[in-house]
This record gives sequence, C-alpha cells and structure tokens, in this order.
Amino acid sequence: MLAARGREILMSFESSAARYGWKVFMNSRGLTFIEIAIVLALLSVLVISIMPSFINFKEDAIKASEEGVVGAVRSAVHLHYADTCLKSTCVFPNNLDSAGIAACDQNNRCFESVLDNGGIKDSNWEKTGNFTYKGPTDKIYVYNNVEGSFNLQ
Repeated sequence: MLAARGREILMSFESSAARYGWKVFMNSRGLTFIEIAIVLALLSVLVISIMPSFINFKEDAIKASEEGVVGAVRSAVHLHYADTCLKSTCVFPNNLDSAGIAACDQNNRCFESVLDNGGIKDSNWEKTGNFTYKGPTDKIYVYNNVEGSFNLQ
C-alpha cells in the first residue's frame, strides 16, 4: 500500500516536471567539465579580489598590538609615579625592566618593572639600549626616566 502511494507521488511529480519543462533537469547526471571550470574560475576571481584585505588585517593587528603595549607602558609609568607620590616622594621608575639588550622572550622579559604578569615576552619587541626599544613595526621608542615619557625617537 505504501509502495503504491510512493509510486503515485513519483509519477505525479514526473508529470508536473514534464509539464513545466523540467524534464531535462530530471534526466541530468551531473555537471560537465566546462561547468566545473567556470565555477572554479569565478571562485578564483573572488578569492583574488578578497586577498589584499586579509593582508591589511594582519598589518593593522600588528600596529594595534604595538600601540596597545606602548599605551600600557605609559599608563604603568604614570601609575608608578602616582603611587610614589602617595608615599611622599614623586618619582618615575628608574628603568622599565632588567632585561638585557636583545629580543624580548620568556627569559628576557621587557617592561617587567612596570607591567603586570612579568612584562612581555613577545619576540617582536626588542630592547636595543638601556632605555630604547624597537617595536614590531620597527619604530624605536625611548624611555625618559626624568620626565616619565615613553615616546618615538
């Protein structure tokens, strides 16, 4: 009974498809090589047109990360100054860390004296002198312990 009902529905669908010109669609066996090639070509054009924006996202993220670290260091320096003012003598930190002159990493953490969690270990940052640092975008920042500034050289 159920199989007969299924055949009726299928025959009804096939007659409707034929009536509306879908018979070609019903008998097709798949896509031809040319159709697949056209779809791949269109997808390639879309990917190529989108790719430059993804490259810019990476550059923007690196710049934003650098600006975030610079802002955090500046804030931490001024928080240290405010904290020492509460204890009677207002002074900026003598230095930002005890790191050696090298790339920042797990063993050579930069800004550890002023930043929580032991400073940064991002190897894109590099300590280039006692008070100078090179950021991921190759900008050089200088710390002035008299003024408490951390600015571009």
